[in-house]
Amino acid sequence: LILSWLRDCEVGHTSTCNPNTDQRYKSYVDIILIDVLELRLVRARSDWKYLALSYVWGGVAILQAMIENIATLERQSSLLGLQEKIPKTIRDAMEMTKALKERYLWCNVLYIIQDDAEQKYDQIAHMDVIYRHASLTIAALSSINANSGLPGISREFTGPERCLGGTENMLLIPQPLNLDAIDPLPYERRAWTLQERIFSKRRIYFTEQNIFLSCSRGVSAENDAGRVVRFRDSWEPLNKSEAIEGLAAYVRIVNTYTRRDLSYQSDILNAFHGLGIPMENFRTRFTNGLPENPFDFSLLWAPERILHRRSGSSESEEFFPSWSWAGWIGPVTY
Repeated sequence: LILSWLRDCEVGHTSTCNPNTDQRYKSYVDIILIDVLELRLVRARSDWKYLALSYVWGGVAILQAMIENIATLERQSSLLGLQEKIPKTIRDAMEMTKALKERYLWCNVLYIIQDDAEQKYDQIAHMDVIYRHASLTIAALSSINANSGLPGISREFTGPERCLGGTENMLLIPQPLNLDAIDPLPYERRAWTLQERIFSKRRIYFTEQNIFLSCSRGVSAENDAGRVVRFRDSWEPLNKSEAIEGLAAYVRIVNTYTRRDLSYQSDILNAFHGLGIPMENFRTRFTNGLPENPFDFSLLWAPERILHRRSGSSESEEFFPSWSWAGWIGPVTY
């Protein structure tokens, strides 16, 4: 089903799912990928064909690319002896990549050299480009942390009964739940995953109930009878038509984004950076998360409940001004 859906989307949805018409996406960036066949990291560009992983880290111990180990991780089979340091969700995504007959997987902790500040800043600034250029994004929607794994890969689905019974000639098969009816747990409360979903051309969502395939044409899932169920709408926070609306898109993004959580409060603008790209046609720069044109309107955000000041690496350090929503923790609206 997944290979067939991918092929149909790549071939049949050229005008909606494949274009990189924005000037930003016509150029490519340097990236580091996991070679799932040779089990090592490789230096590449975003014009290579690769899959991307979107998941919840959750603070678990995890192998990270660092200045001191990057050369070792680039050696053939280097990841083979480090399996216990690679969380189950990443290992499952590697298996999924192979199952889809692909070779390369992008994963944030093994793609950003964590203690190289210059490289880290550059890669975060191009996160939207990385997800846009990926041929498919694997999203661990129901995962609690990086050790949760992908349902259907390393563990069984744990959702409701998928067959309601029947007779010798007939089975009662429930229609898969739409994604709107599924509790996405921490994934949909994580700030970083918003831009990961918005900029990905195609997404495969792993939930406890099923696997869902999503592109700009809508969402599909398979029931126990092997039939594909198609849902009318694409389950995405910002669709392509809204992406050209400029200020209206910004308002919706801020309303959604400020309801989400960050492990590190200093990442508030890092995780928002790519989300400002839909405003490019509006021809404006950003200051502390606010578009400079029209700046008077940008200041008219309002809290939906009592907010708390966002601090920096120490409680006394303030990163962001109080006149920006980025300076506060909690949901805001315009």
